[in-house]
Amino acid sequence: MKSFLVASSLGLLFIACAPSAKPAQNLRWPVVGALGQVWSVDIQKGGKWTLALTQKVEGAVDDGVLVPGGNTTGTDKRVGYFEYFKDDDYVVLWLDGSKDYFGCYIEKSGLQGQTLRGQGVKGVLYQDPVDLKAACTVTLQSGNAAARGDAGSQVAPGRRSLHGANFN
Repeated sequence: MKSFLVASSLGLLFIACAPSAKPAQNLRWPVVGALGQVWSVDIQKGGKWTLALTQKVEGAVDDGVLVPGGNTTGTDKRVGYFEYFKDDDYVVLWLDGSKDYFGCYIEKSGLQGQTLRGQGVKGVLYQDPVDLKAACTVTLQSGNAAARGDAGSQVAPGRRSLHGANFN
């Protein structure tokens, strides 16, 4: 905790500041969301958001377990969460709105330190996504890095993700 003394004509005043946020650890592949993480998200041709993973998202399932997600602040209000596709070894950060969604498709080569770089997509709910032909960047701002390990999730054949896109 950083602190300092301030001298004035009234005497000494001790001021304590909140502890500095611990720098986030480097991410490991495959990247997964974890409760307590805060991410900055920039999807060109889409918007900029801050995503705090604060709760389990109803309907977003990874290997039978609800995944961490949260509400965004920024361009507009959305619900965001990560999804790992083990068979093709890529991660998607989804930002679901009430009528449409954005995604950032990230391959392992897009992982650098605390930042993920990938390809932005947009879709209307219950339709497949369209490539925005634009980059996206997702950066861990705070919280512990997490990795999925060997066990991953995928959308079962004929199934749709929470946002409704069919990946099979």
